[in-house]
Amino acid sequence: MRGRIISLFVMSLFILSCTLNKEKKEYKELKDSCNDSNLYQSIFSYELEHPAHFESKLDLAKLNLFAGNYSKAWEYLIRADGILKNSKNVKVSDSDLSSMYASFATLNLLSNDLEQASEYVKKAYAVPKYGANYGYLKGRIDFALKNSDSAWDVFEKTYKKFPEQISAEEIKTYMYLAADRKEYKKALDLLELYFTKGAFFPGLGLFASGIYEKNGNLERSVFTAFLDYEYQSCFTKQNDKLFVENLKNAITKAESEGHTDEMNALKAVIALYTDSEFPIIETDFFAYKYIYYKYKYLHSQWVPNDAKYYFSIENNMNTFPIYYWLIWEVVSKADIKNYSNWTSILEKILLLNRSIYTDKARIALGKIAGFSEKDAEKLLIPAEVQVILNNYFSTEDEDILNPIYNFISLNDNSYVYSALAILKSYSAQSPLFKKVLSAKADVSIGRLKERLLFILN
Repeated sequence: MRGRIISLFVMSLFILSCTLNKEKKEYKELKDSCNDSNLYQSIFSYELEHPAHFESKLDLAKLNLFAGNYSKAWEYLIRADGILKNSKNVKVSDSDLSSMYASFATLNLLSNDLEQASEYVKKAYAVPKYGANYGYLKGRIDFALKNSDSAWDVFEKTYKKFPEQISAEEIKTYMYLAADRKEYKKALDLLELYFTKGAFFPGLGLFASGIYEKNGNLERSVFTAFLDYEYQSCFTKQNDKLFVENLKNAITKAESEGHTDEMNALKAVIALYTDSEFPIIETDFFAYKYIYYKYKYLHSQWVPNDAKYYFSIENNMNTFPIYYWLIWEVVSKADIKNYSNWTSILEKILLLNRSIYTDKARIALGKIAGFSEKDAEKLLIPAEVQVILNNYFSTEDEDILNPIYNFISLNDNSYVYSALAILKSYSAQSPLFKKVLSAKADVSIGRLKERLLFILN
């Protein structure tokens, strides 16, 4: 009898092993057959049909984390962890194990729960072979916890092993660490790497100015300090008169000390605010190029080929609303009958943080689309519709949807059609959202009612 029980037990393990192997092969084939557009939906459908499947839940967690859907990422990650803890039959690869811990660490870091983030990243980093991939994440968390020595050691080790894998955010942490340790040459190398990978942020210009000064490049120190002033000017009114006075004093000082490069850089900046002569400097540095083309714009000196060279620095200036507004100003003053090829410039301004150019860009875009100025103020580009919907689904506050209702009440237009398509897609996916739209349709009249009925059908 005992032998029979053992035989049945062994047989059940064999059957379970075959089932798990078949499931693993099936899931791999599913992912291999997907492209970027249908990967999420395919994994989502598979996960629904296999509620005890670990890897699909982990993949959905990572995909949501990458997309910024943090609440969904938490949900799938907790479910994956639950399967791991509650099922003795689940075999998880070291790669997936370290990935799961790293995902938990990232979500806790984003939630500013640094102690929990640290606990999870230690687990991820400790997994043999695969844990080293999360050295940059560990360094960021150590830095946030003010464990600077540990952060520096892990960044140094990881950067030597995986220099190509470092992200912009990780470069940012690493270069600040280097500066804190007075490793100014290393900080400069990382800063210039950041300029190729990362976006400008408040304070970067002043930080860069200090690093260039420590490395003896006073010309670039001036240009990057100006970038910080220019960036802030996009969002708040600055005291240009005081700024110019400071520039004049700096020019006098640089001239008396014989710092010709610094003096010429300062003269290039001050020429944007005064009638002084603009010095031509032989450099490919993006900040100088921006200053040069802004000067040409201010003095109506642009020629057709300038646009090509101006766009060559977009990667470095793509968080500056004024960068896009300047090119739009040049284009709008040209004798062009059709501006449709240039609307993307205005759309990029709307995608950035709200600035003094946001309303100007929206109205200009709306007029191109055929709206009156009053209606143009209600225009939403597809990305803005998406942001509003994401905010609504996060809060379930129906008032958040009012700008969308106001917009889709306008005359027929390609932007309106795009919004309707997005809403129709969400309505098909979410019964609760469809119910909200239906309730709005019941109390609406005219074009809004027609549009909502179209979305619901």
